[in-house]
Amino acid sequence: MHDLVHKIVRNIHTHQLLQRGDKVIIATSGGVDSTALLHILASSELDLNITAVYVDHGLRPEEANNEKHFTLDIARKLGVSHRSVAVDVYGLQKKQSFSLEEAARILRYRALEKIRDELKAEEIAVAHTAGDQVEEFLIRMIRGSGLKGLSGMRYRQGHIIRPLLDISRDSLLEYLHQHNLDSCHDSSNDDRRFLRNRIRLDLLPELEARYNPAIRTNILQTTAILAQEEAFLEDIARDHLNNLCTIIAATTPGELPTSISCQRVPFHDLHPAMQRRMIESICWKMGSRPSFRQILQMVKLVATGRPGSKFHLQSGLRLLLDGETAHFSHPQGRKPIRGEKPGPQQFEKVIATTGIYEFRELHYELDVKRIARKNLSHDLDDQPEGTIAVDADLAHFPLLARPPLPGETMCPLGAPGKKKIARIFSDLKIPADSRQHYPLVLKDNEPAAILGLKIADRYKITDETTAVLLLTWKRIETKTE
Repeated sequence: MHDLVHKIVRNIHTHQLLQRGDKVIIATSGGVDSTALLHILASSELDLNITAVYVDHGLRPEEANNEKHFTLDIARKLGVSHRSVAVDVYGLQKKQSFSLEEAARILRYRALEKIRDELKAEEIAVAHTAGDQVEEFLIRMIRGSGLKGLSGMRYRQGHIIRPLLDISRDSLLEYLHQHNLDSCHDSSNDDRRFLRNRIRLDLLPELEARYNPAIRTNILQTTAILAQEEAFLEDIARDHLNNLCTIIAATTPGELPTSISCQRVPFHDLHPAMQRRMIESICWKMGSRPSFRQILQMVKLVATGRPGSKFHLQSGLRLLLDGETAHFSHPQGRKPIRGEKPGPQQFEKVIATTGIYEFRELHYELDVKRIARKNLSHDLDDQPEGTIAVDADLAHFPLLARPPLPGETMCPLGAPGKKKIARIFSDLKIPADSRQHYPLVLKDNEPAAILGLKIADRYKITDETTAVLLLTWKRIETKTE
């Protein structure tokens, strides 16, 4: 076995990234790093079920077309599946005011997660290397970061795995050369408008030449030390959380806690660094991601605030002081966090064809059937509660299911005009804390229906309808032994 392959396989076993026979998505750009990763994993003895995925960000049309065909050709030669998907980076950047880099990153991981969920794959492998780790450290140092940020990327973060995280780019180039493998060059990597490129092309060479030739090795050692210390402090914070806090679990398994209550007096006696960690941990458990400034405000409030004092976050999380206890809850239900990836309450699922789609986040499933218009009356009589019907030619595949966004509107069947989704829920007497169980189905970003409840007027069945989609939204019964 090639020394490099042996090292990467050892990483996989040491950090428990993959098991033999796992189904894995490999993010493939055609560049040196991802081409090497794809070839190594496809050629390994792990017998993996691999799908190579190319994401076209819409930023370099000519290069992207070449890269897509290159990755497809590599995948075919290796005997693995290949998918490509296009995302609208400029659209997200304009809508949410993200940087181009951040918008591309959000949409790239969102697309990869969609495909992972669709294929029911275990992991998404990305080709971050030791060089990327060094660059990320300097980026976070320049922008300002705490210990968690400076401890660098992890070999595993949820479903994202990084088998090459301690591998140099030079060793990957040598591997490609030895196996007569080509790669594509991404011209955007030469664009000095991007901070990461300026760090790689200008800052790091300057640091090596004028300050320390071993700067890259030293940074990697620093991130490894900080990662261990971060894990140690997280263990301590977890113990304090268990001792000082009462967590009221949700009635439905897998959902966010109903509330978390923290004892204020012992919290006041903790070191300020531990207080910050505790507040951050509580917020993350409740599905919120506060800024550093918000964490400081909440620490001060919990430690010294008067009973009855409140603090609200945009995610819908509320901190309320009640005597010697601080209560964290979502009295109006949880709201989406700007730019967040799909999670327990924020998800997106592509409906590509007929069949059953499981929404594990909600403990529901969607059964999608297509029937002839002439059979509609008979078939509807036989369908369970929660079934709605839309024109299959108007609401043709692919469709998208996700929760409603704040302020989103739809023209419900028979209504004279659009209504806010929240108003439709209110008209139907759906409690605020139950609305998360009724996602939208969208066609080309337009709501076509609220699953289990209402369809949009545009997608109604008419005399001109020839085919119908039946959408049955039903709870998955939890089995007990």
